[in-house]
Amino acid sequence: MKTIKKSGLALIVISLILSALWFTNQSVIPKDVSWDARGFPVERSPAGIRGLNQAGEVSGSSKDNAYGQLHGWAMIWTLMGWILMGMAAYFLQPLFSKTIGLFVMAGTAVCAAIHLGWVDRTKASFKAFEWIKMTLAMAALVFATILVGSCVTKGPGANFNHYQNEFMGQTNVIKKPVIIDFSADWCSPCRKLDDITFHDKKVVEMAEKDFVLIKVDLTSKGDPVYEKLLYLYDIKGVPTIIFLDKNRKEIKELRLVDFEPPALFLERMIKAKQTN
Repeated sequence: MKTIKKSGLALIVISLILSALWFTNQSVIPKDVSWDARGFPVERSPAGIRGLNQAGEVSGSSKDNAYGQLHGWAMIWTLMGWILMGMAAYFLQPLFSKTIGLFVMAGTAVCAAIHLGWVDRTKASFKAFEWIKMTLAMAALVFATILVGSCVTKGPGANFNHYQNEFMGQTNVIKKPVIIDFSADWCSPCRKLDDITFHDKKVVEMAEKDFVLIKVDLTSKGDPVYEKLLYLYDIKGVPTIIFLDKNRKEIKELRLVDFEPPALFLERMIKAKQTN
């Protein structure tokens, strides 16, 4: 199942990247623009080709107007190309670790900013064109900075132990409730739980003080130990978080099968502590 999901995702990503490259590199010509014998763009009208003076020369104003239209359209398609690149980077994230996926997004934003703000020399006839280009470039840089900053400044998360039979035996000596997190790298709600809920300061403090934390990584299927766990606790999918009391029986009313913000998850933990 994991291989099938990754293959489908890879095909989507490849198609998006190819589309982005096509849109970014195409010279888009409006329907109302034609070319004269010397290669200059001129506008079409119902009466024929405008922009030619009596000597058959292309007037400067018509030439500038046509070029301005061409460059304006080219800028729109270039922007669409970078949007598609961003979508490709977003869909590519589940194929990598969280940190690498975040830097893929940030790197795409930086490349877009450099291209739009400094590499691309497209000009247009309207005055706001350069301002729009630089605004988009700066917005992309700010977005990349926020992404990298959130990774660097994020505090320590809850310390989960990977599931092992021997470790579960040791937890019977520790008279604390147990939280078992069934998750996978390709699961979006799982990643949100890890990045937000299990990085919340209050959640982390209570988890380390009053609970035993265990993570079951279902990114790759086929492990007989994990398959037995799935059957034992009737796990239908990820994310699934179950709470075991001090006698190692599940507190079924506290089972969680989706993302939950820190405040609500904290209430769930308090209820688990109060269960004898």
